[in-house]
Amino acid sequence: MFLTILLGFVGNGVARPFIFPVQSRLAGETYVFGLTPAQEMNISLEVDLRAVPEGFNVTLSGNVKLSTGAGTFAEVSITIRNPLGTTICIRDTFTDSQGAFRSFCVITAPSPCGQYPIDVTASRGTLHVSQHASVAVGCADFSMSIAPGSGSVEQGGTVSFNVTITPSTGFNSPVYLTVQNPPDNTTVSFSPSEILLPTTSAKLDIATSPATPLGTFNVTLVATGGGIEHTEKISLSIRPAGNSTSQLTYWLLAVLVLAVAALGVIVYVRRRSKEPSLDFALAEGKDALAVVRALTKLEELRALGKLEPGEYERLKKEYDRRLETLKKNK
Repeated sequence: MFLTILLGFVGNGVARPFIFPVQSRLAGETYVFGLTPAQEMNISLEVDLRAVPEGFNVTLSGNVKLSTGAGTFAEVSITIRNPLGTTICIRDTFTDSQGAFRSFCVITAPSPCGQYPIDVTASRGTLHVSQHASVAVGCADFSMSIAPGSGSVEQGGTVSFNVTITPSTGFNSPVYLTVQNPPDNTTVSFSPSEILLPTTSAKLDIATSPATPLGTFNVTLVATGGGIEHTEKISLSIRPAGNSTSQLTYWLLAVLVLAVAALGVIVYVRRRSKEPSLDFALAEGKDALAVVRALTKLEELRALGKLEPGEYERLKKEYDRRLETLKKNK
């Protein structure tokens, strides 16, 4: 007997049970057979997002199983799109004998922030199954801090601040620093004025002049980079010049004190050098002993170097003359 068997599939290429006729051309008999229902597949999916120097690493892992629960070999196709709908990653891989698979894609920085749709399809022959997921990618950004948050300076002085930039979510653009609303007659400077990562800090100097107005001002520090702008407020107080004793004033006072002290020492030494004349004044009372004592004191001062040679000679002659006079009058 010769049989003709006609087979067919219905429903998205998935085999389903149905009945078809088988007819014998010789006997004109018809036989009816039933097919065993085919297995269906399902897929589980896990997504892990981690920041890396290049941007973000997306790791996808999962299992493909038959409806009986057994893992199966299958081809897996992965597609990732950005929030703008552009396909940024396509991966094709295979499961192992247990139905497990693992793959990854890198979302390079800078990339649009938002939800990134993920489509995963597993295929085995005429069997197909799909799974959908998404990951949220934060926007590249940076933060700014300034220390101290306020400053006070005299007219004509300079006050300094430290500016720190902290990148996040893969931010790697240059950051430019400016100041808005500084007081009149001030000069603002940054070192450096452009922060290029990995450098994250800069110094801000605000130099005033004698013409800078007095008072407290809210100065705005602006940081711009990668299409992002952040601002910070600085409270700046300008005081009158000389409101407090400056370091220069302290030095001038110290020099003045030292000069007065030195002058006092000079006056004291000069007076001491003339002490013999006091002894000579005592000799005016015709006391020869007082003149002798004055001569002795004179020699002591000479030995100590406290008398100039000319002064010594003058006093020595005067005392000798007085002593001779007293002797004659005795």
